[in-house]
Amino acid sequence: MDKVLKKAKELRLAIEETPEYKEYIKNKNSLENSKDVLELKENIANLKAKGKYAEAKNLEALYNAHPLVNNYEASKEALYELLKTIENIIKYIRLNSDFFMLELGHAYLYCWSYR
Repeated sequence: MDKVLKKAKELRLAIEETPEYKEYIKNKNSLENSKDVLELKENIANLKAKGKYAEAKNLEALYNAHPLVNNYEASKEALYELLKTIENIIKYIRLNSDFFMLELGHAYLYCWSYR
């Protein structure tokens, strides 16, 4: 099991080196550190707490149209697609082989099929 955990950590490190992951982290940090975005989120929460849902909805539209939010959402989707691709590769190989070694960047993932 130690080998499996080691390979899983190597896979994680390989994923962290991908452009998709790096872009996601950059956009996530930009979003979390944006005073404009944080202020919008706070105002939305305050309006909802006061029962002013129509005004909150207008601010939510501004929030959703903010370039930082759009960049974050696009990079999150790209990272999700990368992870789904990795998952599909593993599933495909597992179904079509008793043993395989998958190279992802600098990480190798060893899997055995339990047919």
